[in-house]
Formats: sequence, C-alpha cells, structure tokens
Amino acid sequence: MDREPTTVSLEVAIENVLWRTRGVSWDYSFVLRPQSPTVDDCFALTSQVFGDLSPTLDETYRPGTLEAEDGSKVQFVGCCFVDESRKDRFGRPVVHYLILFLPDGAFPEERTAIPSGFGREFVRKLAAHFDPIFNEGDAAFAPEGRLAKTAGAVGSVRIEGRPMRLRCEERLRAKKKRPVIPSRPPPQSTRVVKVAFLVLLFLLAAWLVCTQMH
Repeated sequence: MDREPTTVSLEVAIENVLWRTRGVSWDYSFVLRPQSPTVDDCFALTSQVFGDLSPTLDETYRPGTLEAEDGSKVQFVGCCFVDESRKDRFGRPVVHYLILFLPDGAFPEERTAIPSGFGREFVRKLAAHFDPIFNEGDAAFAPEGRLAKTAGAVGSVRIEGRPMRLRCEERLRAKKKRPVIPSRPPPQSTRVVKVAFLVLLFLLAAWLVCTQMH
C-alpha cells in the first residue's frame, strides 16, 4: 500500500490566478485577473465563491468547477484569509481573496492533494512585486494590471506544503457582465417643446409685471 506523501508541491502560474485585495490607501481591487481561463465578470465570480464567508486568519478553501457558456469546464480552488501583517491606513484588516484555476486533469475522479496554506504562501512569494503596489499612498491609485506587468516575468511560483485533499463538487456558471446602456438624449421635438414652454412662462411673467405697473 502506497504511503501518503508528507509534502506536495504545485507550480502556480501567475496567469491562472484571480487575486482581489486592498492596499494601504486604495480600496478592494483585482490586482490579478486570470488570463487562462478568461473570466468576463471577476466580481460576480468572487461573490459566488466567497459571498457567504467571513474571512479569518486561517485560510478558508472553496473548491469547485467553473462552467463557461461554451460548455468548457475548469476546476478551481478559492482561498481567502486575513493578512496578519498588512493593514490599510485606517488600521483595517486586509483580506486576500484568491482563486487558483487548475490545469486540466488536476482533480480526476479521485480527490487529489494540493499544498495547504498555498494562498498565504503565494502572497509571500510575490511580496517583492506586490508591496510597492500595496504601499501606494494615493487613494485614486488604480492597481489593476500593474502586478501582472511586474510579476508576469516570474511566470509561476512553486508552492510546497502538507497535502490537502479537496473535491471540486460545487459547480458554478460563468457570468457575463451586463452591458451598460448609455442614456439617450431626449428627442429634438421634446427639447423644442421645453424651450417653447419656458419662453411662454417668461412672456407671461413679463405681462403680469406690466399689468401691475399700469
């Protein structure tokens, strides 16, 4: 009988990770958006995965399978935790929300193991790239896309840890962003009527003034 390995390792590609967090001055944003797969509405997905959780210092995991509109499926492991060393400028805790999309076949019919504590270790290994963005003091700073540029050259990070067995049983449907329909200006005829009405009001007011003077 094969013995359970005491340590497992996982190569985590930067392009396979969704990461939402806050900085010292800027509010919660996506510092990483996955390139594989392409997620149209990252906010909706994080709400689906983490919506009912209250993050703590301990990592909480949410494994599942994401089904795209074309029927393709990709397995993922969501992880959230409170950062024990980082706080924003008001002293509020910083929470990291990560979703790791796994390569094909990572979870076959049997449960497979990934390293426990992979979320905190992922953040630690990218700290040299993340901290300058995290410490940006401008509240209007837009962090999205910046980490991908600096950490993209790294390509991937290797995470090692105690085996943690999960099942990707929860199935989620990918959502598309609702298109923003711009408000149309009122028709020309409506604007003409409004102008005419205002002119009539002005003339009426002038007539009343003249009447009172005489």
